[in-house]
This record gives sequence, structure tokens and C-alpha cells, in this order.
Amino acid sequence: MSKIPTVTMATTAMTEAGSTQENGVTTNERLGKRLTYLLRYGAEKEGLEVSSKGFVKLDDLMCVPLLHRHTREQVLKEIEMSLSYRGTKRFAQRSVNGEISVRATYGHRFERNPYHEGSKVPRLLEQCMNHICNHIADYSLEDCPDEYLIGAIIHKLKRQKRLTNTALQGLLGPTIETLDLGWAYVTEGSLKIIMRQCPHLKELSLRECGYLMTDQLVQQLVKRLPQLTSLNLYACNHLTSASLRAIAKRLGPQMLSLNISQIPNYTNQDILDFLDKCPQLEFLDFHGSKVDLTDEFCVKLAQICETREVKIVNR
Repeated sequence: MSKIPTVTMATTAMTEAGSTQENGVTTNERLGKRLTYLLRYGAEKEGLEVSSKGFVKLDDLMCVPLLHRHTREQVLKEIEMSLSYRGTKRFAQRSVNGEISVRATYGHRFERNPYHEGSKVPRLLEQCMNHICNHIADYSLEDCPDEYLIGAIIHKLKRQKRLTNTALQGLLGPTIETLDLGWAYVTEGSLKIIMRQCPHLKELSLRECGYLMTDQLVQQLVKRLPQLTSLNLYACNHLTSASLRAIAKRLGPQMLSLNISQIPNYTNQDILDFLDKCPQLEFLDFHGSKVDLTDEFCVKLAQICETREVKIVNR
């Protein structure tokens, strides 16, 4: 019989006996969140040296004030045991000449250290970005060819909860191919700006925008953004099979990645039909949905995985 794809179960590391709680958050959970921030985003901002593969020396990491309440042993244990909702390891470690370095296993997007090395003198780029963020209504960067710079400004505004439609209006332009609006407050007006100003957009994340996203809006997006190859709709839980059909109809031949996890409204046939109409698909995540993982369905998924290089994450 064909190998049935692994059904990835959401798993969390067990809390140690005696762990304290604050506002319902255990010590382990707090440490995990702090390590996630540092090893995905904030290491350079905290002045740490990060290797080309995302590793940070453990001794350096332990000097960050954010971890001053945690011991080296606690940090190492969290690195070794912490699992994501997919059941995969969040962190990795390596030892070179007895020196331990650690990293996040995925999701690296380090913020540049805002200061010159060994000082508290702000970098010129940081000063410029801060000035732009503080006076965003005075700028129009839609013709800026540096997508990385635009992405960094959007990321900074998003973290500061200041990413407004006015800001998007002045930042987005035809050079933008990747846009991450996950966890940002997005309105229908935001989507209209994206559709109007980013005709060459290829990758779009609307993660956690379930308060807004409807089948009708998805249909408009895929119609107005014909070059999309990657779409993240995590927890957009009002969407139904109509969205899947629209994505497959408009983007099927070119679609490479789709995240529709934590959306309960799909059937087994919806998933199979989508896979059939997206022959280039490399990644599909529908974990946390209410798809019925029958033996017959899993065998069909296995057969698809054997004939195509596609990674399917389910639960």
C-alpha cells in the first residue's frame, strides 16, 4: 500500500512541575516566546552576531537582558524540547570546538542592529527609516526600486501598530513582489490599495485576517493580482470552498504555495480538486481544518505526493 502522509498533530512541550504562571502564561511559554523573537527577528537588534545560517552563540544570547530571569539550563532545555503546532522542532543547536550556537529552524527575518557595532550611535539608515515612519504621510515611495527597504519600513510600522492605509498608499508600488500583512490590521481599503498598486505581486500573507476576509474578497484578489504564486490565508475562517475554486481557476497553473490552515469549511473533495488543478503546487497546509482524514483520503494524498514534489501539512 502507498505510504500514507503523516498527520501532523499539534503538540506543545509539557510544562515542568512547579512552573510559575503570570496572567495565565507559564515560565516555559514566556521563555519560548522570547527565544522565538530573538532567534527569528531581534538578535541583530539586540547587538548579537548572527551567522549566515542564522546561528547565535549561546553565551552571547544569555547576555541579552530579555533572558536575565532564565538560566542557561532552562534556555538549552527549551531549545531542545520546544515544538511548533505542527509537531516540528522550533529551534536547533550545534557545537563547534565546544562552543554552542542556537537558531530558529524557520522564519528568520532579523531586524538590522539599529546601532553601529559596539556603540549606541544610530545607523544612518535606521535614522532615515525612523524619520520616514514618523512622517509617513509626507512621503511617496511607490516608485522606490528597493523592495527590501519598503518591506523593512512596512515591517517596522506593523510592529509599532502604525501601518495604516495612508502608509500603504505611500509605500506600495509596481516593484513590490512580496508583501507580508500577517497580524496587521487590514481593511477592505487596504486590499483595494494592494490590488491597484501592486499588479506584479507574487507572494501575499493575510495571516490572522479572518475578521475581514470573505470569499468575495478572495475572488477579487486573485482576479486583480494575476501573478500571485503564494498565498497565506491562515485562520481566515469565514472562507469556504468558493475561495479554493476561485484560486484554482485564476491561478491554478502557477500556484506554488497555499496556507489555508485553521479554516473549518473545506471537504476532502475540495482539497483533492484543488490539488488536481494546481499541478505546480509545492506546499499546501490545511492543518487544523475539519477535513475528514479517512484512510481513502490519505491514500489519495500519498499517491499525489509520490507523483509530484508537493509537501502537504495536515492534522
